[in-house]
Amino acid sequence: MNRSTLAISFVALLMTVLAASPARAQHKETSAELKAKAKVSETAATKVALEAVPGGKVTIAELGEEAGKVVYTIDVKLEGVDGVERIQVDATTGKVVSRKHEKDPDEVC
Repeated sequence: MNRSTLAISFVALLMTVLAASPARAQHKETSAELKAKAKVSETAATKVALEAVPGGKVTIAELGEEAGKVVYTIDVKLEGVDGVERIQVDATTGKVVSRKHEKDPDEVC
């Protein structure tokens, strides 16, 4: 077997293994699927987050899934305070389910 045939065989094997990996097989819900599950709008969730952090300003709001629940993760910045308050609002009930101070707001929601 020459080198190029061996290299092609190796690449084909590697692609087969990667395509069959469990991580690839897992289904990640799309934005449209998550929005369809949400009963609360992003605007309403943002209002809830701002009520939880009076005087703050929303820097980011994202819809995602956390521990099997569809939630909005909303970062709220307070003037003069390092970091952000990361508020999670349940997208079906509109209630705050989590609040945490993040010193590094660049950390992924």
